[in-house]
Amino acid sequence: MISAKALSIVWGDDGRYWKWIVVPKYSSRFVVCAKLKSVCWLEICGNIDSKILTPHTIYAAYLIFKLTRNAMGLLNPFQRAKITLAGNVVSEHFVCLDIGSKRFQPLERRDVMLPTERQYGWLEVKLGEFYNEEGIDMEVNISLMEIEGGRWKRGLIVQGIEVRPSN
Repeated sequence: MISAKALSIVWGDDGRYWKWIVVPKYSSRFVVCAKLKSVCWLEICGNIDSKILTPHTIYAAYLIFKLTRNAMGLLNPFQRAKITLAGNVVSEHFVCLDIGSKRFQPLERRDVMLPTERQYGWLEVKLGEFYNEEGIDMEVNISLMEIEGGRWKRGLIVQGIEVRPSN
């Protein structure tokens, strides 16, 4: 898992837009998480070396997050998730971070991934999949962004990005 602190979050170090918060140890793999105060440009990126992953395995990447009660701007427009290996796009689709969007199913877009619930109030949304070949040392780049809508977003708490073998 890539912690929120290890992710590249646009304006993540600017207290006007993001706040670093402490969460209970029992509820999260990491004690420090990033809490979105308000932005109109959401961009979160993480990297992992393929050499630390099992070869000949399909992996999936998930954003692990929570929403505050006053969360807004995360339903429309949808966020774009992308995974690249050595600069080549291997997975790209839309995700919706708003858990409330389940009541609006079926969505007008069939390629939108919706979040599912985890323990302790955390949510996860699949950002994509990639195949890790044997003996190839590449950087896997995982990103989530919404930069076109110009809508303000708030209330997102990011624990990190989890990379695990796909089922």
